[in-house]
Amino acid sequence: MYDPKKNTMEIKKPIWSPEKLDLPSGASKRLFGKEKINLGSTVCLTPIPHLFTLCEMELKNFTHTNGWYHVLSSEEGSVRYSIVHTLIGGSNLLDCMCFLAKFGVRNFIFLGYCGGLDQSLKLGDVIIPIEALNEIPLVELLNQERELYQPNKKLYKNVLGFLKKKNELEIIDFPIITTFSISHQTQNYFHNIIKTKAKGIDLETSALFWGSLAWDLNAISILIVSDLPAFGNFLLENDKQHNQHILTSAKKLVISIIEFLDK
Repeated sequence: MYDPKKNTMEIKKPIWSPEKLDLPSGASKRLFGKEKINLGSTVCLTPIPHLFTLCEMELKNFTHTNGWYHVLSSEEGSVRYSIVHTLIGGSNLLDCMCFLAKFGVRNFIFLGYCGGLDQSLKLGDVIIPIEALNEIPLVELLNQERELYQPNKKLYKNVLGFLKKKNELEIIDFPIITTFSISHQTQNYFHNIIKTKAKGIDLETSALFWGSLAWDLNAISILIVSDLPAFGNFLLENDKQHNQHILTSAKKLVISIIEFLDK
């Protein structure tokens, strides 16, 4: 539970954790496509195939391995970070985080898409959520009341400062809400959601923040506005004009994040 007076977050510790995870022999190959893999202490996570492909195009000296997860990792020099293609949704993300933490990952930078809930937003805008409201029923899985979760302050400050200094993208920071499903979203649903102070909606961020708090990890989320669902503007793959704004932002964001990880 977030205490605004103390500016701190207290949550119930889960019954499962990376430390308690008993992985069998050969788990690394099954999960990440390699018997012995050095992922580094930082992982950039994305459930978006196009963002992962952009990372692969930029990282020439990284090897692509396939297990449950697609991984871009390097064996050259001191490995500091890897790129992991996770699955869509909060529960899938928590599984991936738990496995990665078991293999020594401590810092998570999540790259994803979100829907905009504010008419001032444009397709391709980049959001770094300052907090995420957890919506039921994902909240039931986590055994928590509906609460706000926040990113790691130091990582948030460092990444936000770096991106703003580069001045390649317009960066927006405000609260979002994490939902559990796309298919149940109706105009009446969005009418109620807009009553909260959330200005964006995604499927993973509150789980990301919750997992990092529960397991003493560091995490932030960076989201590209892919559609404005509350206003009847859903992204269509054949909508070239709108799609191009998103693809342009995606390429700039991936290049910037890789520069941040390399510095």
